[in-house]
Order: sequence, then structure tokens, then C-alpha cells
Amino acid sequence: MVRLIYGAKGSGKTGIIVNEANNRAVENDSVVFLTNTWRYRFDIKHEVRLINALDYDICTELGFTGFIRGILASNNDIHLMYIDGAHRLVCKEIAEMESFYEALDTIAKKCKVEIVVTVSVDKLPDFLNKYEKEKA
Repeated sequence: MVRLIYGAKGSGKTGIIVNEANNRAVENDSVVFLTNTWRYRFDIKHEVRLINALDYDICTELGFTGFIRGILASNNDIHLMYIDGAHRLVCKEIAEMESFYEALDTIAKKCKVEIVVTVSVDKLPDFLNKYEKEKA
């Protein structure tokens, strides 16, 4: 399942997923938090696997989905993955990322993992309306 936390920049999306990751790390075998900064390393509990994707030179949607597949392939215990700002990691506008979200949905279903993504827009593009969503 893919779930979206959306809202304008500065609306608190990252805070929501940091808190949720910390709370759910106790419930799940393994929780992963993907972002493009080390800024949250002291906010996220040590039980959550924090990965700064910039350390791996990811710059395309295909590269990012391959990276996600690799993480999931290396650990079958991952049931929950948070992605903070996928659009920043692939340097694209959200409106241009329909194929990325379709691939993400396929990965989530195939690997039986919940993937929560922050989306920095006030109004979601139509192709994102099919996913579970929450406004920040």
C-alpha cells in the first residue's frame, strides 16, 4: 500500500512521518526512513533504519525505485518504509512522477510493505488521488 502525507512546504509533513516512524518502530520488525539529509538523525529512534539517499547518488526515478527494491530484497522483515520528499531525490516536479508512483505501488503490493511518502503540494495531481492520503 502507498499512503501519501501531503501539504504545502512547511506544513509539518516531515514531523508527522518522523513521529509515526518512531511510534511504529516498536510495533513492526523493521522500519526504514529514506530522506535526503542527516538532519533527522537525532530525532529518529535508533530502531528505525535512517538512510540518506543522497549518499548513494540517486538521480532518476528508475534508480530510486531500484534502490528501494534493493533495500527490500536485502531484508524481508521490512513492513514499513517512509520516504520524505521523493521528488527532491529524483529532481522532478511531482506532476511529472506518475510512472514513479505506479512503480512504487507495484513494489508495495509485491513486497507486502506499506510505503508512506510526503508530497509537497496543496492540491494533489489527479493520478495521486487513487492512493490513501492525509493532509498535513
